[in-house]
Amino acid sequence: MTRTRLRWWRRRKEEAMEEAIEEEEDEEEVEEEEEEEEEEEEEEDGEEHEEEEEEEEEEEEKETMEEKEAMEEEKEAMEEEEKEEEDEEEKEAMEEEEEEEEEEEEEEEHKRSTRGGLRWGSG
Repeated sequence: MTRTRLRWWRRRKEEAMEEAIEEEEDEEEVEEEEEEEEEEEEEEDGEEHEEEEEEEEEEEEKETMEEKEAMEEEKEAMEEEEKEEEDEEEKEAMEEEEEEEEEEEEEEEHKRSTRGGLRWGSG
């Protein structure tokens, strides 16, 4: 894959992950609203049922947080990888530029030494 294509793919994956995180947050909000409604109903039903629901709710929240953290970590890793790649490309570009400058200097030096030699030789 070309670097550009690879970056494009990574950005798309990153965007998809961000969308997934947003959807997860939206789902959490809906779940919280549903849970609030359920809690109101549970108060009418009794405390035992409420405790079970709270445990389930806490477990769901824990799982959701773990999933969210994993997605965030993956996103950060992708961003870090992309940054490293860009840094490497920048380094390569600088090295190429330095090599070109060195070649130009060598050519100039060669021209100077050749001209100087011609002057001495022709005099």
